[in-house]
Amino acid sequence: MMTDRSVLIDYLAFSAPLSCMKDVHTFQEKGHEWRKYEFLPSYRHYEHSRFTETVSGNDYEALPDSYEVFSSSIEDINRKAERYNKELLSCLHSRLRRFIAAVFGLFVGPARGTGGFAYQDSAVLYSENGGYEHFGMIYWGGNNGTFYVQIGGKGCTHVMSGTTPEKIYKWLKHLDITSLKRLDLATDDYDGVFTCHYALSAYKDDAFYGGMGPKLKLGIADEIDAAGCYTKEIVTVGSRQSRVYWRVYNKALEQNVSGTWYRSEAELKVYQLRYF
Repeated sequence: MMTDRSVLIDYLAFSAPLSCMKDVHTFQEKGHEWRKYEFLPSYRHYEHSRFTETVSGNDYEALPDSYEVFSSSIEDINRKAERYNKELLSCLHSRLRRFIAAVFGLFVGPARGTGGFAYQDSAVLYSENGGYEHFGMIYWGGNNGTFYVQIGGKGCTHVMSGTTPEKIYKWLKHLDITSLKRLDLATDDYDGVFTCHYALSAYKDDAFYGGMGPKLKLGIADEIDAAGCYTKEIVTVGSRQSRVYWRVYNKALEQNVSGTWYRSEAELKVYQLRYF
């Protein structure tokens, strides 16, 4: 009897305008406990059903009132507009931290003072239960007022222990996030069906070809010991710079364990989400 081969999310990265946090309070899902506040500048808070992070009125900042900006004095208008924008930015960052905690079960660490990917600042993402292991990164500042989230393999394992891809999909749809910067998918084969030899055969049959542009290059990395036994077995299609990068390898050899264990991985870049 063949084992079930579920598909795992092994890496997730997306970006979005920070302004989308204005709508984070309007997400509704059956089974969620909502604490209702005034719409704007106050808003409803939420608690994720699987994670322990709780949003309370004291934790979340209320959006400032824009009417306070208006004054008969130009100096007052400029001063109040600047104060309003600072308060609004602070509020949106507060909502972003709560969103990351409630939806992904991740805690945003302190600002590092250094950025990356053309962003001005960044922070490490930890587990929301007080762990110290780095599960990802978040970047902000610049880049047209957007933020950028990266969640690695261990981080995805943690995230999926408390939620589902379907729930994350609903959240991204609600916030009008239409594409992912990167999505890695993986599946394990313990039956010797999707092996490296099968990947080579599939490549010859153009199974990895999408029908547009040049075909992706094939890479083979094998190592054999003096007895003629494999010590390393890897097949790659494409490259890290490709829109899609495939990697099939003998996981049992990599982990130095007995038995049959092949892993197939697909790295997708700028993946468009299809909403229905």
